[in-house]
Amino acid sequence: MDFFEHQHHAKKKTKQLVFYFVLAVVLIIAVINTVVFFLGNNSGQFQLTAKQFLLSPWFAAISLGTIIVIILGSLIRGFQISGGGKSVAKMVNARPVKLNSKDRLERRFINVVEEMSIASGMPVPTLYIMDDEMGMNAFVAGLVPSDTVMVVTQGLLENLNRQELQGVVAHEFSHIFNADMRLNVRLIAILGGILALGQLGYFLLRTMRYSGHRRSSSNSNNQMGIVLLGSGVALLVVGYIGLFFGRLIKAAISRQREFLADASAVQYSRDSMGIANALYRIKTNGKGSLLDSSHAEDMSHMCFGSALKFTAFSGLLATHPPLDERIKTLVPGYKPPKSTSTESHAEVAQSSASETASNFAGPQAATDNAHPVIANDSDGDALEILSPEALINSIGQVQSGQLAQAKIIYQELPNELIDAAHENDRASLVILAMIVSGSDIATFKVDELIDSVGNRLTDDDKKRLKIYVLIINQLKQHLKLPLIELTIPTLKQLSDEDKKNLLACSSLLMSADHKIEPFEFFLYALLRKHLSHKDASFSSKTIKKYKPLLSDIQYLIAILGQASEHFDTKILANTMKSFDAAWTVPGTLPSYNANLLNKALQRLNQLTPLLKRPLMQTLAEIIQQDGQINTTEIELLRAVAIYLECPIPTLVVSQ
Repeated sequence: MDFFEHQHHAKKKTKQLVFYFVLAVVLIIAVINTVVFFLGNNSGQFQLTAKQFLLSPWFAAISLGTIIVIILGSLIRGFQISGGGKSVAKMVNARPVKLNSKDRLERRFINVVEEMSIASGMPVPTLYIMDDEMGMNAFVAGLVPSDTVMVVTQGLLENLNRQELQGVVAHEFSHIFNADMRLNVRLIAILGGILALGQLGYFLLRTMRYSGHRRSSSNSNNQMGIVLLGSGVALLVVGYIGLFFGRLIKAAISRQREFLADASAVQYSRDSMGIANALYRIKTNGKGSLLDSSHAEDMSHMCFGSALKFTAFSGLLATHPPLDERIKTLVPGYKPPKSTSTESHAEVAQSSASETASNFAGPQAATDNAHPVIANDSDGDALEILSPEALINSIGQVQSGQLAQAKIIYQELPNELIDAAHENDRASLVILAMIVSGSDIATFKVDELIDSVGNRLTDDDKKRLKIYVLIINQLKQHLKLPLIELTIPTLKQLSDEDKKNLLACSSLLMSADHKIEPFEFFLYALLRKHLSHKDASFSSKTIKKYKPLLSDIQYLIAILGQASEHFDTKILANTMKSFDAAWTVPGTLPSYNANLLNKALQRLNQLTPLLKRPLMQTLAEIIQQDGQINTTEIELLRAVAIYLECPIPTLVVSQ
């Protein structure tokens, strides 16, 4: 399956999850009523046949009460994680990682994640660490890619070397690509009710045991003792029923996806030993991947390794395949590394500095039917562009050449800009400098352009902004979008007021020269998608036909096509007929309007995954239809892809 099929499959899994949930509720109600039926008859509380019991108030009250507890539990848990990935991280008491951190292990973690994000075109997740957890584990959570968080334990950072950490990060990125993270968050909410039923059973059992002890000291009535004992057993059964079915559903949903994520991690990094060694370290580590968190049960299906220890029904209830089986699948005949110790400080620094030269094997060769096209950016570097079909097939597929290219891009970016992108008080200035550098400075001087934001910036900010503009003006074109992607995670940590101020400043700068270029708008659209609560919020609404969105498709194609010098209404008409044979295109191309384009992108993002694929391929064909491809066109396509949540990997620069 490709990226779009995986996304579609994940949506179908949600329906399967609902089916499992309803089935589990029915079975739980049946088991609880059966227990109460036998206890009631044996204790003398009532003498009813099975048919009489089904028609009695007992059955109705127990069934209704069980359903209410499950629904309330799911609603409460759903409310707790309604904020998406950040809410899940907060639930487990994870600490956000400061991207300007100087800690050796945190710095390595940040670099590995950012390199993978640049290579894949996927937004950089917000990073968190569970400081008190020494088990070696990790997970991603979120409802949309822009909302994604990646959480790792302190034990994972301390016990893995860079190669192994890269394998784990690649594994987690696979869950993002395949929309597993969205399903995982929904699973927490849906199973919250079933697990709450079990937790209520345990709570009532402890309460009744204590109450029973007090009563037994003053009342030795045997019948009361039997009733209390029977009630305790019933409540114990209730607890285990909820726990059993919750784990059963998680195992059914999760286990096979771990094999897929392992395989994808190898594909991304072209290194099966990294993730295999990481799994071996978990196996030989005393703590393993177990978590001490009180929410380990809630999140066990999300983790890289098993968060819980199973004693009974381990083969049936385990959310992850056995470690030996995962290792054997990755590396048949696997032999453990000679040393199980992690890298020393010097080794970490040395490997980080030298790995680019040792790992880079050049761009991956195009397939025979790919017909690669070579385009030169403004700096003369040759970008290897695949055919439209091959380009779209690359979505969600990170190749070794792209990962190596991402490391090179990271090294080519000036340290001053990377440091600024990681600082809360300077990241906004990087974005504003990007806008200023792309403006028509032949008409408006830089000073005048910067002054157009008025008192929204301090004098020091304006001085710093001018410096960043000078640096960005020297950047190669293909480095600009990766720089934006590295900056966004820092911007997401800003206060709501600072986010609004950045969006306002961006809008003022873009309009200061009385025209907004398409790339300026896409930059602004990406900012809104990540920083605006309205634009970044998850929408469960999906559109399953092109018909309601034909005008939006036409507008997007026309605007993207106008970035090419050889686009006209005839090409637009032929393109639109592939979506609707009866479509007629106006005699003139529509003019660019940022507001219209923003609304069009928002609506198009609601298309089902399988409908997004033809749209993205059409856009790729538009920019390649004249055989002349420039870096701006490619960056526009990549920006659209990020907004539509189907990111295109970094394009390899021919060496």
